[in-house]
Amino acid sequence: SMAFVMALPPIWVEQAKGNDRVLLATAVFMHEFTHTQSAGLGRRVEALGKKGLPSDVDDDVIQSRFASRPGFSAAYKREQQLLWEATAAPDVKDARALAKRALRVMDNRRARYFKGQDAVYAEAEDLFLTLEGTGQYALYRWLTDPKGGAMAKPEALAFARRDGKRWSQDQGLALYLVLDRLWVDWPPAAFGPKQQTVLEALRAAVEPTVVKR
Repeated sequence: SMAFVMALPPIWVEQAKGNDRVLLATAVFMHEFTHTQSAGLGRRVEALGKKGLPSDVDDDVIQSRFASRPGFSAAYKREQQLLWEATAAPDVKDARALAKRALRVMDNRRARYFKGQDAVYAEAEDLFLTLEGTGQYALYRWLTDPKGGAMAKPEALAFARRDGKRWSQDQGLALYLVLDRLWVDWPPAAFGPKQQTVLEALRAAVEPTVVKR
């Protein structure tokens, strides 16, 4: 099973930055607690060690290992732009077309950089995007819930994204918001026995046979 440890609210109030430290602490709790519901994905990350993934990697491994390689950051940021455009597209057909374009850019990047000894990072990226994406999605939904953070969506999105510098968190959130935009009922698959990854879900969602809710 997966578990996490975090400081009690009084410590957050004293140590954390920002005006609403309790809000921040609760949002972080929502993110981290969501990981405990993805034990199967955690085991898949651990299993990648047999394929060459270092044991000390974290969810920022793609960013830290590949960001400085020529062309990688530009491609990644292009994917992010397309995905965020898809979340805000006025028509679901436009959202699906943008998502398809984002997947093409992503597939080209992954084929270029995740090969040879680095091939293991393709699956690692998918798993970390899934873990961080579901965590950020849960955080965002709590922030916008009238009984939770009670924040307006634009303010909640800005809070969740921060400065957008954490690639796995930012792109993971965008991917799940795109799935929402495409009216895909993804949570049962993501948190059920199969624990479908976000890229598996998106590839299915952009096909014409995707199941609507």
